[in-house]
Amino acid sequence: MQRILQKFISRKLWMALTGVVSGIALLRSGSITEGTTLLVSAILGYLTAEGIVDARQVQTIAQAQQAAEEKR
Repeated sequence: MQRILQKFISRKLWMALTGVVSGIALLRSGSITEGTTLLVSAILGYLTAEGIVDARQVQTIAQAQQAAEEKR
């Protein structure tokens, strides 16, 4: 539950949502290319950022497990 709450207060999420809302506004105003570009880039940016964060967490856990095994 804490992890989900942490994602909702994440600046990455709010920036992605801002990009999505802005993209939808552009689409509704008739700027199809700009709106689609903004939507896709906001979503891909968020997914990339979360992927980097998750990869670092996995790396940290793996290093901790390796250090624990070496102590045995």
